[in-house]
Amino acid sequence: MFSNDIISLAKETGRKKRLDELNGFVIEHNNYYISKISRPEKILYSSDHKDNFGFNSVWFIQELLYRSKTLLEGSIFAINNKNILTSLLSVRAHFETTGSMAFFFDKLSSYYSGNIKFEAVDKYLMSLSLYSSTVNMEYKHEVKRINTLDMIRSVDKLMSNFGIPQKKPFMFLYEDLCDFCHPNFWGITTGTTISENSKSVLFNKNNVLSAENFSFFLYILISAKLFLHCYCETYNLIEKEEIMPDFVKEQRNYTALSK
Repeated sequence: MFSNDIISLAKETGRKKRLDELNGFVIEHNNYYISKISRPEKILYSSDHKDNFGFNSVWFIQELLYRSKTLLEGSIFAINNKNILTSLLSVRAHFETTGSMAFFFDKLSSYYSGNIKFEAVDKYLMSLSLYSSTVNMEYKHEVKRINTLDMIRSVDKLMSNFGIPQKKPFMFLYEDLCDFCHPNFWGITTGTTISENSKSVLFNKNNVLSAENFSFFLYILISAKLFLHCYCETYNLIEKEEIMPDFVKEQRNYTALSK
């Protein structure tokens, strides 16, 4: 999956094991792939939101699963071509995808614990899956935009339950990525080299990947692991509590990652 140049750079910087981990996470997505879902006979003609909540929830998390794998593969494709800017755009988008999954998992857990009502969690699901600022949808008056930073905070909330002492670690990495993806210092200096005597600036014609910039790419590892953890935990809750859709899939293995 990784080019020889990237493997060599990872070995030189002591990060080869991380590449292997990332490759494993990409492959693991296949365990949870569902090719088709359908409403079961018992709710086929029901318009009750509660009856359809399991179907809609599985629909949503499968969309996130596809997005997660696509972004992982896209970030790897770009890094193989030493295009750090494009790669980190995908990494940042994956952080946001993990945030969306963690946000839903948090609200779903709160609902099943009796802390919020069904109407609230159903609206959260509708907002996560249906909100658009440009498309005029039937339910547009019922859905609201959920702030991306609130999604990122949901990941930090989850991580605090793991006993991680650092304050807001996911947000810290996300802000790093945003700084790199914006036309700020990191985002505009990756294609330049200052001469040793500081008298001139060289502009790269071809993509160049430094060991320092390569470390930003590896932020994807924590997001990939947390995404799959949230996916598994969310699926397990839905399966336990809701009417599940009929589905077709290649393989089934919903074991959550160890905390």
